[in-house]
Order: sequence, then structure tokens, then C-alpha cells
Amino acid sequence: MRSRRNASLWADAFRRLRRNRFAVVGGVVIILFVLIAVLAPVVAPRGYGDASFEAAFARPGPEFPLGADFLGRDLLSRLIYGARISLTVAALG
Repeated sequence: MRSRRNASLWADAFRRLRRNRFAVVGGVVIILFVLIAVLAPVVAPRGYGDASFEAAFARPGPEFPLGADFLGRDLLSRLIYGARISLTVAALG
């Protein structure tokens, strides 16, 4: 009969991981970033290419949380959609 301490290598690794608070916080942050990237159409305030020339070079504010680029595109939305591309490249690489 095997004792609980020697149950499996994966169980031991997971137990050690749970004890490390920084690892748990880092894992939660990574999971949060992945969820935001996957749910980009729902989470992003605007579409990826939605342009408003009146809002060109807009400063950060309520309408554009991270500001706007030279074509008036929301930088937060572009950052969220860009995370999807980065995750795809990471998964394929």
C-alpha cells in the first residue's frame, strides 16, 4: 500500500506549487490575461479597427482608457486583440 506522501510526482508538484504564494498569484494573473485575450470581442470596449478621425491622438480618459492612435483607434482594444495574436504564436511555437 502506497502512502499519501508518495502518491504521485504530479500531486507532489501541485502541493508544492500551492504553498508558494507568488506562484499562485502569478498563475492567477496569467489565467486572467488568457481569459481577457480569449474573450476579446466581449471585453474590448471597441473593435480592433474601429477608427474615429475626430479622436486622433486622444489622451487617456473615460472614452479611451489608454488613449487613441493617429487614426483614432482605441489603444486598449488594440492591446487586447493583440494579446490574442501573441497567444496564438506562443501556442504554435
